[in-house]
Order: sequence, then structure tokens, then C-alpha cells
Amino acid sequence: VEQRMASKDKIEKYALKIAANAIFGKMGSDKEAFYDRMCLYRTTINGQLLLCMLIEQFEQAGIEVFYANTDGVTVWLTPDTVDSYNQICDQWQQTFGLILEFASIEKALIRDVNNYTMFVSESPDGPHFKEKGEFKRSVSIGKRPTQQIVAKSIHEHFYNGVPLEQAIRSSDDIFDYAISQKIGGTQTGEYHYIKMQDGLPVQAVEKTQKENRFYACGMGKGGRLYKNKQGRLHNMLSLSEVRVINDLDENFDVSSAEINYNYYLGQARRLMSLFNQQTQLF
Repeated sequence: VEQRMASKDKIEKYALKIAANAIFGKMGSDKEAFYDRMCLYRTTINGQLLLCMLIEQFEQAGIEVFYANTDGVTVWLTPDTVDSYNQICDQWQQTFGLILEFASIEKALIRDVNNYTMFVSESPDGPHFKEKGEFKRSVSIGKRPTQQIVAKSIHEHFYNGVPLEQAIRSSDDIFDYAISQKIGGTQTGEYHYIKMQDGLPVQAVEKTQKENRFYACGMGKGGRLYKNKQGRLHNMLSLSEVRVINDLDENFDVSSAEINYNYYLGQARRLMSLFNQQTQLF
């Protein structure tokens, strides 16, 4: 019963958040009933100033602030700064009549405010992984999934110690390797590949649709996918040959796909190298 209630409360909380955000967004449009630029700016500017004040107080107390965005601050706490931290937070909440929400992060990779993965060990929503950008292992409906095996392999490597190459090769779902790209209105798509004709290899070119899904394959096992704009070709994946999978049989066998695992491994190593070069990784 407690579990069902918690789930219901979470759904209700999310629904109210969506409604509040929608109303807030309409404050910026003079075509909406909620139009109120002054209220909009009071909310955003005051929020930023109050967060900056909190950050300043932390820094003055010797508490390291290493990450912040529009609605949150992340600090590095040590045993001798915990009391100061709690005192500053309590005073800030009392002064401004606002309530802070707290979470403890056990482990994280943070490239920037739009690209990170972290394990939140304690929060109002319980333990969970929080992911964004290139580290996000799944995407919402309507978003374009792009080589999600990279994010999944980094997750397994960072949190579970699985070697990157092993993680890259572990999936039997071709969609984990799929890359999606959209072609602009003034462009056309072309797939260039070699086919056999009368026993001889010949160059073939096929027109593609505006939205294309493909994956990196081994050399000589696929072709090149281009955007053509007035005769100028732009390679959609220059580091590997590809196979287009806009039409895919549900029984597609990954073992026969001849995937270029080295391409995906290289992408994962590229992301990880950003952190291996840092002096502090937690």
C-alpha cells in the first residue's frame, strides 16, 4: 500500500509540476491569458540572485561549490563543513521563506550542465541515477535516439567496472547502435554504396527520406550517407561506413549486422578521456 501511494504521489507531483511550468511559460507571451512579464522576471532574476547569495555564503564558509545551474547548487562536503552547511541552508530558508530540497550524490561524471551522469544515493525520490545529454541511456518519445550504446557502456564501465569494449559489444538490440539524423528542407539524402551488377561491382546511389536511421558498419560492408545541398555532399558519418535501417524487420539479427564496434568504442573513449585528464574525479 505504501509503495502504491508513493507512486501515486510521484505522478501527482509530476503533473502539478508540468501544469505550473506551463503557466509560467505563458507569462512570457502577450498572446496568453497569463501574460505578465514583470512576474516572469521577478521569478527568474530573483531566483538567480538568491542562488548566487547561497553560493557566496558557501564559499565564504570554505564550502566548495563545484557545480550549479538555474535551479540547484552542488557542493563538496567534508566532516568539518557539515555544521556550517546546515546552518547556512537553515538561515537561507528562514530568511526567504523558501524550502530547499536536498540530495546526496555518491558518484558522478559531470562534463557540463547539459551532460552528466550521477548516482543520487539519498533524495526525496529515493536512490536513482540522474542522466542528461550524451550520458542519457534512454530518450523520451519524440526524441531522436542516437548511439545509446555509448551512454550505456559508459554507465556499465563507470558504475559496475565492466570494460568498455565488453560493454560496447554486449547489446543484442540494433537500436542501441542506431543513429538518427534529419535532413534540412533544402537538402536531399543520398546513400552511396557498391553493388554487384553482371558480376561486376558498380557504384549505386539511392535517394533517402528526410529522417534517416543508420548504424556504423565494417569497412566494405555498407556505404556512405550524404546530405546533398545543390550538388555539395556532406557525409553524415565520416568516421565509418554505415547501413541505413529506415525499414527494419522485427526479427533483425544483430549478429549478422557486421557492426563497427570500434567506432562506438572510440566515441565512448572520447567521452571518458575528458575525465581521465582531470586531477580530481569522484
